[in-house]
Amino acid sequence: MAIFGENGRNTLIGFALGVGATVLARQFLPVLKEVGRPLAKATIKSGIATYEKARETIVEMSETVEDLVAEAVSELITEEAKKAADLASSVTPESNGGQ
Repeated sequence: MAIFGENGRNTLIGFALGVGATVLARQFLPVLKEVGRPLAKATIKSGIATYEKARETIVEMSETVEDLVAEAVSELITEEAKKAADLASSVTPESNGGQ
């Protein structure tokens, strides 16, 4: 009869792995601190630089879209003014029955 059974065996293996990881972590902690801190700072700095570049790109794209919208509105106004002028020139006193 097994004391731990299948689930107990898995628990025992997990416990042993946890103890082993703890022992290794204590030995490698100074090395991890030396490497980890600069690595974390570099990652953060890279993230900040990426964020700033994305922000600049979005601002530039926004300005481009604003310019395109302004040009489109200007063209619509010009087209409507031309249509109105064409309509006004087509309605002359002669075509109005001479009145």
